[in-house]
Amino acid sequence: MTTYIVSNLGDDFAPGTVMDPFATIEHAKTVMHGGDTLMLRGGTYPEGLAGLPSGLGTWNTATTIEAYEGEPVIISGEHEGYLYYTSDRAWIVFNDLVLDGIDGTKDAINIGNYAHHHRFINCEMLNAATSAFNLKGHHNEILDTYIHDGGRYLPQGYGVYIKGQDNLVRGCEITRMAGMAIHIFDNESWLPDRNSVIENHIHHNGWSDRYSQPPGIGIYVGIGNIARSNNIHDEHTGVIVNYGARDTLVETNAIADCLRGIYVGDGAGTSFDDGGHDTILRGNVFTSCVIDILDEGIGTIIDDDVPPEDPPEDPPEEPIMGAVDDIQAAIDTIRIKQAEIEAELASVESALVELVEADELADTLAEKL
Repeated sequence: MTTYIVSNLGDDFAPGTVMDPFATIEHAKTVMHGGDTLMLRGGTYPEGLAGLPSGLGTWNTATTIEAYEGEPVIISGEHEGYLYYTSDRAWIVFNDLVLDGIDGTKDAINIGNYAHHHRFINCEMLNAATSAFNLKGHHNEILDTYIHDGGRYLPQGYGVYIKGQDNLVRGCEITRMAGMAIHIFDNESWLPDRNSVIENHIHHNGWSDRYSQPPGIGIYVGIGNIARSNNIHDEHTGVIVNYGARDTLVETNAIADCLRGIYVGDGAGTSFDDGGHDTILRGNVFTSCVIDILDEGIGTIIDDDVPPEDPPEDPPEEPIMGAVDDIQAAIDTIRIKQAEIEAELASVESALVELVEADELADTLAEKL
C-alpha cells in the first residue's frame, strides 16, 4: 500500500512524493491501487472524486483520501453533477476534508445500491445542490461531520438521505438544510433497514417555503431503524415515524423547542395509508415542545418518556470528603492558636525568671550595704 501526495504546486509528471507531489487528484487516481492513501496538501481542488479504487476489504486496508497533517483542504469540483458518485466501490475513507458542492447539480455524495463501506469522518459538507449525502448502499458511515446549508435546487434537499441498510450517522452536526436533516425512506425495492442515527446535533433545518414542515429525523418504511441520543431543537417536529416503518427504536433523545417532539403517524391521507408499527419510545427528554408525543401508530410502546426534573430547591449536602476537609482545617487553626499561646506563655515565663533574678540580686546588694 502506497501513499501519494497532491499539491496545488505539484506536477503530474512527478512521482507523487512529499518532495515531488502530483498536481491533481485526477492524475493520482490513475496510479492508485486498492488500499493506497492519497494525502492532499492545503488548498482548493476543483475536481470530482469519482473513480477512486476500492479498498482491500477492511477499514485497516481501505483506500484513503485525506488532508495532509491537518492542512485545510477544500474539494469543490463535480463529475456528472456529483462531487462523488459510485455504484459499486467499497472500503473507501474520506478524512478531514471540506466537501463543497457549490459546482454540483445533484446530490453531493451519492453511494449507489451496490456500493458499501464508505466512511466520511471529520469532514465538512456544504452547498449541496440537493441532498448532501444519498446512501443507497449498505454499511456506510458518516462520523463527526458538519453538514450544512444544502438544498439549493430542491426543497427536499436532505442532510443525509438513507435508502440502504446498516448505515451509521454518528456525532454529526446537521443544520440549515432545505429539508429534514435525516430522511430514512425508499419507495423502491431497496428497503432501508437497521440504520442508526446516534449522538447527532440537529437544528434549524427545513427552511424551504415549499417544504416547510419537515422533522429533524424522519423514519419512513424500513425495519429496525434507530434514533438514539440525538440533540434536536428548533425543528417543526423532532422525530417522525410513519408510512409503515416497523420496530423502530427512538430512545434517549433530547428534544427542545419543537412544535411536536415525537410523532408516530398512521399514514392517513397518504398514498402509503400505513403508519408506524411497534415503535418503542424510551427515555426521551422534552423541553419547551408544544406537544411532547403524538402517537397515532400501531402497537407503540412508550417507556419512561418524562420531562427533565426540576432542579432541587435546596443545594445538595456537602459530600463527606468536604466535611472531613473542613474539620481538618479547624484542627489546623486550633493548633496554630495553641502554638501562639504557648509562645506567649514562654515569653511571660522568661520575663518572670528575669524578674526573680533581679529581686535576688537586689536582696544581695542590700545585705552587703
